[in-house]
Amino acid sequence: MNVFMLLSYYRKEKMESIKLYKKSAKWLFDNLEYFDPRNESKIADNKYKIKAFMELLFVQNMFYPQKLFSSSEQHIINNFIINLINNMSFYNYAVRDPDMISVLPTIIEFLLNQNQQVYNIEKIEQLIEYSHGLSIKKTAFRRLDLAYSFKKAGLKNKFDSLNAIYPLTTLGKNGNNFYYADIDVYSITHTIFYMTDMGRKATPEISTLDNLNLLLRLIQLYILEDNMDILSELLICIKFLHYDLSKENIKFILDEAVAVLKKHQKQDGLMLGPGVSLSKRDTRERIFRLNYHTTMVSLGALYLYE
Repeated sequence: MNVFMLLSYYRKEKMESIKLYKKSAKWLFDNLEYFDPRNESKIADNKYKIKAFMELLFVQNMFYPQKLFSSSEQHIINNFIINLINNMSFYNYAVRDPDMISVLPTIIEFLLNQNQQVYNIEKIEQLIEYSHGLSIKKTAFRRLDLAYSFKKAGLKNKFDSLNAIYPLTTLGKNGNNFYYADIDVYSITHTIFYMTDMGRKATPEISTLDNLNLLLRLIQLYILEDNMDILSELLICIKFLHYDLSKENIKFILDEAVAVLKKHQKQDGLMLGPGVSLSKRDTRERIFRLNYHTTMVSLGALYLYE
């Protein structure tokens, strides 16, 4: 293959990646109604519905100020989110279920990013103070999740700092194990999300060659596993750690991973969750509930590799 054919190939790959992320964004936008926790559901309880809404907020915050959706889609999504925040008492949900507390700082971060007024800060801080002991039961990367969320929202709290929690995480222990369960890999990816402030912060203590080799090894593993959820998160982490990706062996692995995402994406932009297969009997909502998270993270990965 000569140089001109190679250039043509990579231009084609870039164009297809752009098209793919826009297709995923369109699928999520077309299913926006299922992110509304107020809507009735036969297959999801209130907690699960709020979780979906929080993940929509999370991805908005994650890539801020970049926008994964078109301008018109983003405008509608912003109004949709703000309307929900103004018309639902997420605070009351958090009072009844302390596991829902993390939705409050996620909401605050979104409002701050949108230059919206934030109310009842002291009330929320009191709730966090009351619930402090509950964090002891959480795994290290879940505690990191809370600490990061409170920091981004500017909320006073007594939780340990990110740097204090990091050594307790799977990545922070620097074991570089031969085998990792899926939950260990989720711990690794989310730890990188939080410690790098979603790629905004340089972290030379984490952006090591050992961690690059670990991520590349895991990317190859999850290509074989056909797990587009974790594969997408690993691809995002590579970008957030700002590695030099120009070496041919690295580029080859990443190009292959993006090609696998392309192969698995459905025509309408849907990306199937791990182990999910579709049936003609599946309702639109069921398809959404099983696959929105994987579609969302693959959207982020394809966006970063456009």
